Amino acid sequence: MSQFGSMPLVTYSGFVKKFCMVISILSFSFLTSWYALAMLSSQPPAIEVSKEPTVIGNFTVALKVYDVDNLYAWQAVIAYNPNELKVLKIDPGDFVGIETFPLNCENFKGDSVLVKRVFSDDGLILVGGTMLGETCGRSGNGTLAYITFGYFNATYSDPYLTTNIGGFKTVLLDSTSSEIPIHGSTILVLEKVKW
Repeated sequence: MSQFGSMPLVTYSGFVKKFCMVISILSFSFLTSWYALAMLSSQPPAIEVSKEPTVIGNFTVALKVYDVDNLYAWQAVIAYNPNELKVLKIDPGDFVGIETFPLNCENFKGDSVLVKRVFSDDGLILVGGTMLGETCGRSGNGTLAYITFGYFNATYSDPYLTTNIGGFKTVLLDSTSSEIPIHGSTILVLEKVKW
């Protein structure tokens, strides 16, 4: 008996055994809880790397204008299926917009420029050209641009010229900034180029 009454005296070695047992139980419980939480939590989704389809061939279309009078500027909207086709390049034609607009305008010496923008996710091409300065437009027939497409399979749909889509409009303008109607004798077409 101890001097504090009838309480049994816990020996130091008994205390250490009880303390170690409590610590072991708590540690085991803690580790088991973390393991259970880790197993129950959802695995992060696998990241799927999308691989662009392989281009198996290509073709070129020419954007041509026929029987136009005083063409100073133009803009065309071309639609295509981006699951079947990919725009590989856009080159200027020989009519209006015969040089690609340079990044450094100081060295530019041309009399007309070509501008282009491809919206590949939407399958749209916005391409245009203009004469520069105060000059008359060009008249007659000519090629405005060449567009080369790559195709992913041999059964693709042809790209097509559209008049108005996505807020963009196909338009021809004369040197007074008046719209030239695209009907009757003046036509604008996409034609496949046979090299």
